[in-house]
Amino acid sequence: METTLIGLLVLALALGGGAIFWLRLRLNRLEEELRDFRPLSLVPDRLNALVKAVEAFDREEILHEIARIQEGLDRVESLSASPAQADAPAPTRAEAVAALAIRWLRAEEYVGIEIQADEDALEGNEVEVPVRAVRRGVLIQGHLRILGEDVVEAHLEPSYTAFP
Repeated sequence: METTLIGLLVLALALGGGAIFWLRLRLNRLEEELRDFRPLSLVPDRLNALVKAVEAFDREEILHEIARIQEGLDRVESLSASPAQADAPAPTRAEAVAALAIRWLRAEEYVGIEIQADEDALEGNEVEVPVRAVRRGVLIQGHLRILGEDVVEAHLEPSYTAFP
């Protein structure tokens, strides 16, 4: 019986030694793999430096600059909608109506404006101009009623019927 116990004890010690040897090999491999990640130890310092740089930005100055750029784009689009050159021929009624519609929609903060009518349809004194534009990320469709040089009615609705 003593030999059986001694045999079991030797077997348990051998299995324990084998397990310890296997764990040591696994830990050595893990250490080698972790050495590849040493450059990542600098990441927290770099992130802190980035946070400080971002905090140093003046939010109001950035917003002011964005607004200035938007105003410039609005002027360019408004100028491109109607010819303003001294030697250019006077705009036709259709060009004037399209320019008026675009300027009115730009003033109402619409972007990506499309006039969806032929030039012939925009010739009268009282004209209904079908338009398509984007406002705050939502596609808007409808029409503007223009009488003379004024927009007298605007019927503009989102292109979806229910919230997506």
